[in-house]
This record gives sequence, C-alpha cells and structure tokens, in this order.
Amino acid sequence: MSSALVAADVNVFRHEFITLFRYSHSATVHPADMHILEHIADHCTLYEEDKGTVFLARDIMARLQKHSMDARRPSTYAHQMRRPRYSTSPPRTRS
Repeated sequence: MSSALVAADVNVFRHEFITLFRYSHSATVHPADMHILEHIADHCTLYEEDKGTVFLARDIMARLQKHSMDARRPSTYAHQMRRPRYSTSPPRTRS
C-alpha cells in the first residue's frame, strides 16, 4: 500500500522545441511540491528512451500552453490593487 505522503522519484524533462522534451535529470519530490496540470494519456506521447526524448501531441501542447498563459495573466483582484498610471485627483495649481 502506498501513501500519498511518500516522496516520489521523478524524471525531469526540459522543453526544447515545439513538441520536443529532452531528459534533464532525476529528482525526488515531496507530494506537496507536485502540481499536476493535466493527465496525459500514453497514446499522446512518443518516448524515445534511448535518445532521452519525449514528443507530445500538438493538441496536448496547445492545452499546456493555455495553462501557462493563464498562469501568467494577472488575477482580477491583483489588477484592482495597482496604482493608476494617471492621477485621479485634480491638478495642483501654484499659488
């Protein structure tokens, strides 16, 4: 029986080009540090173990890119907290 609190050994791949990812290194990751953005079915990948490369289907790449863009977009609340570029008070006059 496995526990959700046990660290996991994972292979880390770095994004190289469009749908190509290359093996980078192995790491041990605590479950609290892992975030699954999307489950990727085996038929959507081509893993070339001898070369250390993984190719993802283009539709998967498009969905992952959308996750990435959504994460970069500021939230509505953060946008409301910004100071305005221009003063909303009337201009000062010299006396």
